[in-house]
Amino acid sequence: MRHRISEQVVLLCMPKEGPGGPIAPHLHAFAQSLSEQGYERRYRQRQLMLAACFSRWLKQRRVGSRHISSEDALRYLRYRHRARAATPGDSPALYHLMAFLRARRVIPEKRSSKLPPTPVERCAQAYERYLRQDRALAKATIVNSRSSVIFSRIDSARGPQPCPL
Repeated sequence: MRHRISEQVVLLCMPKEGPGGPIAPHLHAFAQSLSEQGYERRYRQRQLMLAACFSRWLKQRRVGSRHISSEDALRYLRYRHRARAATPGDSPALYHLMAFLRARRVIPEKRSSKLPPTPVERCAQAYERYLRQDRALAKATIVNSRSSVIFSRIDSARGPQPCPL
C-alpha cells in the first residue's frame, strides 16, 4: 500500500496499522523541510520511514508528543538494533528528526543531565577563578594550573583533600 506524504515523497509501505503515533501529524512538514534542505528523494524517503516507525513505536509505548525525549530516541535505536533492522544512517536521521521537532516546539527542549560538581571540581573551579580574577593569568596558564591542582588534590593513599581556598 502506498502512503503519500508530500508531492515528492511516497512511502511504499508504512508501519503496520498506519503511521499513527505522536509524530504522524508532523511528517508532512518534516518531508517539506527535508526537501527544502536539498535532500535527495531516497534519503527523504528513508528519513520519513524511520520517523513513521519511531512514531508508531512511541504510540505502542503510549508516549505523548510532550513527553518525547532523547532517551526515547536512544531506546528506539537499541530496539532497531536488537531487531536487526538498524542501518548506519538511523542515528543521524533520528537526531535530525528530533532537532526538527524541537525547533517546531513539538517536543520539549533537551534537559541538561549535568551532575553537580564534585568537591575536587569545586576546588579546581575556585582555583581557576582565583588565577583569572586575582592573578590575571593567561588562559593557557590557567588550564595547565587547573589540571595540576586537580591531580595534586587527589592522593590515592589519603583520598581527596579539603580545598584550601
